[in-house]
Amino acid sequence: MAESPAKESYVKGSLTQVPFPKVLNFINQAGKTGILALSHGKRKVHIHCDRGEIVYVTSSYFPDLTLGEFLLK
Repeated sequence: MAESPAKESYVKGSLTQVPFPKVLNFINQAGKTGILALSHGKRKVHIHCDRGEIVYVTSSYFPDLTLGEFLLK
């Protein structure tokens, strides 16, 4: 019997309810792949994950920001 294709998952919430480090820890522990999109008004940050590991970050806050610099901030 063939399995049904995986559905896209989408979670929406506020970082005032769940601390950001807990969100990153969940993604890592669950081995999630996808993009964590954070926004505040027109400002956006996209954190790209592959099997729970952060691999790339894009940001309208700091367009030339590297992953290491982002994590330090």
